[in-house]
Amino acid sequence: MKKSLASTALLALGIAIGFGYARWYFSAPKLAHSAQKSGYHCPMHPNIRDSRASDCPICGMKLVPDTEHQTTAAIHVPAEKQQWIGVKTEPAEFHAAAAPVRAPGRVAVDETRIVRVQTRFDGWIQDVLADFTGKLVSKGDPLLTLYSPEVVASQQEYLLARRAQETLAHSTLGHASSSARSLLETARSRLIHHWGLTPAALDELDRTGQPKRLQTIYAPAAGFIMARNAYPNQRVTPETELYTLADLSRIWVIADIQEADSARVRAGAPALIKPNLRGTVDYILPQVDPQTRTVKVRIVLDNPGFAL
Repeated sequence: MKKSLASTALLALGIAIGFGYARWYFSAPKLAHSAQKSGYHCPMHPNIRDSRASDCPICGMKLVPDTEHQTTAAIHVPAEKQQWIGVKTEPAEFHAAAAPVRAPGRVAVDETRIVRVQTRFDGWIQDVLADFTGKLVSKGDPLLTLYSPEVVASQQEYLLARRAQETLAHSTLGHASSSARSLLETARSRLIHHWGLTPAALDELDRTGQPKRLQTIYAPAAGFIMARNAYPNQRVTPETELYTLADLSRIWVIADIQEADSARVRAGAPALIKPNLRGTVDYILPQVDPQTRTVKVRIVLDNPGFAL
């Protein structure tokens, strides 16, 4: 009887142990899953987790409680689908981020866009039409008028040669007609190529048959008047620089780069002058200023609206 009671007790104990083990076994995944959900994570860096509310060590944001539907499972995309949607992978590389080179600079005129206005003959200025520095002129605008006895004499020679050619055009003396035609071409070429008369001025001379006393000097290019040396009644020669014009639609910025940073600057590199104004490094002077230990770098940029 005692043996039967002992067997019954052992059987009951075995059933209880087995039942408890089974209950623990089937509830273990749920407990683990529940334990995995309990905690806090960073909204910006989900891999940063903690069992208590704290701050993210990367961005400093407050950790938020995990939600019921949060998951950290990876998403697997088949290789054929990756190829179809254009996914590409490359090995990660580490590079040191280069800090921008900052330097002071000054605006300068693009020397390739400077034009100096001079005459081809001696004379006296009559009227000054572009009469102040800083004025913007267009190509072909009249700048001044002047009187030149040489140009008046050359016009008279041209008119005489033209009359002679017209008179001898039907002459029976062939050599006379040829000589008159040659003299006319020489006189025309002298006015255009030597004195610089425009075709329009020559057409007017042919039309009126009278030499023009005053010659007009026109702007050879568009630009601002940077310097003026033209005044009424002033005598001028071909060596006289009457005006200096500069096209400021494109300019230079001369920057002083520290010698230690000069090796990081290359011709063709972009340069930020203002938030909305960018240029390109055009030339790096090879000399180092012995006093400031800086290198001059030339930056070329467009200047829309003459903002600089």
